[in-house]
Amino acid sequence: MAGQSKSVASRGNLSNSLATFGTLCRRFGELDEALRAFEESIVLVEGIVAEQPDNYKGRLSLMVALARKGRVLGDPDGPSLGRPDEAVKYFESGLRIGRE
Repeated sequence: MAGQSKSVASRGNLSNSLATFGTLCRRFGELDEALRAFEESIVLVEGIVAEQPDNYKGRLSLMVALARKGRVLGDPDGPSLGRPDEAVKYFESGLRIGRE
C-alpha cells in the first residue's frame, strides 16, 4: 500500500471495493480473480480488527468477508471452485467472530 493512506477509513473503503469487485468476478465466473479479491479484502479488514479489536463495524466486515471467501470456495448453490471442505473453515471462522 505504498503511497496510499493507511487510515482505518481508507483501508475499509478499499476492502469494500475489493469485495464488490470479487462479487462481480464471481457472478461472471472469474472465480480465481474473485478469490484473490476476497483474500485481499480479508487481509485489510484483519489489520483493522487487529488494531481495533472492539471495532464492531470492522468485526462485522471481517465476518462477511470470510463468508464471501467461503462462498467462492464451495457454495453448493452458486458459482464456486468446488472446494467445500476448505469453504467450511471460512464459514466457521465468520461464525466464531459473530458469536464473540
